[in-house]
Amino acid sequence: MMSDPNPFGSLKIDVWYKTFIVLGGVVIVASLFYNPKFISQKELFCMGIGLFLIGVGEWKNARFGSQFITQSAFNPFIHIPLRGRANDRLGVPLEIFGIIAIVITILDFFKIVTWLN
Repeated sequence: MMSDPNPFGSLKIDVWYKTFIVLGGVVIVASLFYNPKFISQKELFCMGIGLFLIGVGEWKNARFGSQFITQSAFNPFIHIPLRGRANDRLGVPLEIFGIIAIVITILDFFKIVTWLN
């Protein structure tokens, strides 16, 4: 039996917050191995953590449901998937910490504050 050669084949990035999770993870890994000249590794790592936390927090706050409309003379049976948002005890703090991490990174990048040095 042959396994799938692509380990990320089942990864479905269909909403913006899943993109933040993947992008944050890539930035975190890149900050560990790559040393750019225009931004420090600490700033890059903090930006990746912020993106990742915002993505995970928003995913935690997302709610999925569905609605069924019964068949009548004017419409067929319809299944409507619904996406909503319901704040969660864990999701909101994750998003707040992510926003704080990104704000700290931006302020440190423009040398307004020097918290990451």
